[in-house]
Amino acid sequence: MKCTTFLFRRKKSAVINIASASHHVQSIALGKHIPREGEAAQNSAVQRYQLMRQEPPKGLPKLNESQLKALEKALKHNFTLIQGPPGTGKTVLGVYIVFWFRELNARTSRRNIDPKDKNKKDVILYCGPSNKSVDVVAGK
Repeated sequence: MKCTTFLFRRKKSAVINIASASHHVQSIALGKHIPREGEAAQNSAVQRYQLMRQEPPKGLPKLNESQLKALEKALKHNFTLIQGPPGTGKTVLGVYIVFWFRELNARTSRRNIDPKDKNKKDVILYCGPSNKSVDVVAGK
């Protein structure tokens, strides 16, 4: 227990001392829950029953129960890590996540804190374990 606490304190100290890391990035690195901002963000998430009723985007298979659960969680959080063995549908799930974030971004107006950001577009950062998986997601 002492060793774990000591290591966490070292990690926390190292992360906090990275000058370029925002509070959001620090929270992710430290494994803290990142709440979504405001009631509108909570209401914008798509519920599983809605996902199950929707026809899948053209050219994509229907998701299984495990993938639907992961998709629902991803749409409710600012940061999501999807992992699993080869062939379990991680890349397909990634396409669905990007698709739904794009849909949600189109429905919700962007909140600008800095006036010089008003012309910036919403972006979705997708990272994958290989160039191939990222290329597949980008190509859909």
